[in-house]
Amino acid sequence: MNNRKRLAIDFLKAYFDLHSNWADIEKLYLKDAILTHPLLGSCPLQDGYNALRGPFLSAFPDISQEIISTGETDTGKIFIETVSLGTFSGEWGGLAPNGKQWKVPVMWMITMNDHDKIIRVDELESHHMINDQLGLHLFKSQVEQKLDAKKGKI
Repeated sequence: MNNRKRLAIDFLKAYFDLHSNWADIEKLYLKDAILTHPLLGSCPLQDGYNALRGPFLSAFPDISQEIISTGETDTGKIFIETVSLGTFSGEWGGLAPNGKQWKVPVMWMITMNDHDKIIRVDELESHHMINDQLGLHLFKSQVEQKLDAKKGKI
């Protein structure tokens, strides 16, 4: 496995490890690195991490990313295919946990600069699949949130 793939995998594992030291993770990316996420949209990587670390990991403390495959595109981007697993065992968005589990495929695309520092992380997955598996409507896309805001629901 090449060094860029190893760095991308190390980053992803540390990102979801509740016991990881953020100072160690920071060494893998540039300070202005971007996260593109189905719910968060495009934001600084650190902000996305903080959003996940708090309420999301409290609601789904056993979240894991099982790596299925990795590869590299012709342009040098690293992709990592995972299966994300979690159990709704903590409060989320005012809803009480129901103990149900979800399992969804996720594709990660990690872009690095010429010095092997992460500059962008794209997460591609369907949070609607999580909603369906939990029997709840926990997650709304940014488009849904904007439509609700226009209707005065937020």
